[in-house]
Amino acid sequence: MKNKAVKIFMLIIVAVVAVFGTVTIVNSSKNGWEPAVKETKEPKTKKTVSVAAVPDETVTAEKKEPVKISMLSVGDNLIHDGIYEQAKKRSKNGGYDFSYAYKNVASTVAAADIATINQETIIAKSFEPSGYPLFNSPREVGEEVKKIGFDVVNLANNHMLDKGAKGLSEAIDFWNNI
Repeated sequence: MKNKAVKIFMLIIVAVVAVFGTVTIVNSSKNGWEPAVKETKEPKTKKTVSVAAVPDETVTAEKKEPVKISMLSVGDNLIHDGIYEQAKKRSKNGGYDFSYAYKNVASTVAAADIATINQETIIAKSFEPSGYPLFNSPREVGEEVKKIGFDVVNLANNHMLDKGAKGLSEAIDFWNNI
């Protein structure tokens, strides 16, 4: 019994859609519906070229080589507490040294014409560095990312508001001024 009711219901839906479609098409044609572009057999403009306007020599266009660029995109630059601790120990000036974290990819990044990275952690100067679940990275992370050659930094991710609107605003300022 249930299957029969489902079939009847589906039949009613199909009939309603068919009737609606037919009414729409009929009304469109009655109300002056016309195609956006009408095809004509005659050209819209006619040009006459005099013999004097045709050069004696054939001009060949200079063939240009196609422009090629290389693009590199990498995923989440997500800095956890353990990485902060290592970077702090490696620093000689009391800050952070993240160069070790990027040394194996630095030459590849530098070789790309355009290199993009998703900066998963915020870099906000008024907050201390922090890990999961509310990340904030020290400025040295961003400085190293810039130093090795990343050209485009994406902040649009699930951690962009880890330090609220203030943190996001500071991160945007950091990247705009680095």
